Amino acid sequence: MCNLSLYSKSYSSNFYSLRESALVNFFEMKNNTKSEHEIEKKALSNLENISEEKFELLLRKIFDLSREFGLKILAESETLDLEKISGILNLLEIPCIEESFVYDEKNNSAKSIRNNCLCSANEKSCQYWRESIDGLIMGLGDNERYVRHSSILYGKNDNCTDVIYDSSLNDMRWGEIPLEILNSLNNVIEKYQKKDIQIILKGFNEKTLYFQIKDKDTNLSGFRRKFILENMEATFNKKFPDFNLFEISPRAVIEGEF
Repeated sequence: MCNLSLYSKSYSSNFYSLRESALVNFFEMKNNTKSEHEIEKKALSNLENISEEKFELLLRKIFDLSREFGLKILAESETLDLEKISGILNLLEIPCIEESFVYDEKNNSAKSIRNNCLCSANEKSCQYWRESIDGLIMGLGDNERYVRHSSILYGKNDNCTDVIYDSSLNDMRWGEIPLEILNSLNNVIEKYQKKDIQIILKGFNEKTLYFQIKDKDTNLSGFRRKFILENMEATFNKKFPDFNLFEISPRAVIEGEF
């Protein structure tokens, strides 16, 4: 099996070439520049001008391409654990993260925190890099997962924070919930507690708050669930119109209710 560090420049160059080729084909661009990353920079700066439908196609394309490249590295390398995967991300010279992942042996995770946006030209380019990194990690590992807790451009957060974690440690999937959000939802959470309904705030990633509903009545389908969700959304959206609310409670499928 190969020693990845001996091939890091080659892998970095190959990964960029794959992204560049995909962008040239996607946007029907002319590849007539010799400047490194110039094609990618030009394409990403124009993302705001494409439709949401086309943008979703690009995100899927870059995720799939990155995953395939991760699988290629995995096939040419020894078995990869999370520490090695975070090292690979640092070696690939991805503009969004550069060499910023730090491995945490205690929690078997790796985190990258950037106080300045390193390369994104707009919100959509921020999402482009997120999907690229996510695809890579899906290809490199069986149990390793990736999440972006915060981002300066897309999430309007104070920093950019990416985390690679073991899938058995689901708590690392969630970012810290801003105190302002916690305080604003206290009343509605307490109101439902009196009705034996638990609103469990799981975490906040970029600009989305994730939560679960637990009811003494295990069947939360139908009108009861809808009423709770609408009440939560009305409270949340009124105070935080730029953020999203996403409910992740398990679904019970009951005849006649969809």
